[in-house]
Amino acid sequence: MPGARRRACARAICKLITQLGKRRLAECQARWLNHDHPRLQTRAVWKKPEREKLYEIAERHNATDWRSIATELGVRRHLRSALTLQTNRTPADCLRVWRQRPVDKIAWSKHEDALLREGVALFGENWQSGPSSPLRDPG
Repeated sequence: MPGARRRACARAICKLITQLGKRRLAECQARWLNHDHPRLQTRAVWKKPEREKLYEIAERHNATDWRSIATELGVRRHLRSALTLQTNRTPADCLRVWRQRPVDKIAWSKHEDALLREGVALFGENWQSGPSSPLRDPG
C-alpha cells in the first residue's frame, strides 16, 4: 500500500475510532507516530554501537530532551557515501533504553555509610525534602 494511501487509511481508522468515543484523535496520532508506523524500529533490537551512541547523545542533552536525542540519534552519515541513514527510533524508545542502561555500581565505604546514617538521623527518611547538596565531610 503506497504511503499516501496508508496515511489516508490511518486517518480514516482514527476518525472512526474517535466517532465511537473510544479514543481521541491525538491518541491515535501518538500511537501511530510512536508505535505503529511501519518505518519505526520500535521492536528492532538495539545493537551495541547504537546504544552507546544513545548514551553519548543523552549525556550531552542531560537526558531531558528526548525528541532532540532521538532525532540526533536517527541521523547519521553512511561511511562510504553522502547517504544519510535513519535509525527511526522514537523518543519513547530512546528513553526506555536509557532507563535500562547498565549503571556502574560503586562500593560504599564505611565512611560513606557513616555519613548516610548521620544524614538520616538529621533529616529523617523523607528523601524528597532532604538537603539539595550531598553531605560533606567536615574534616
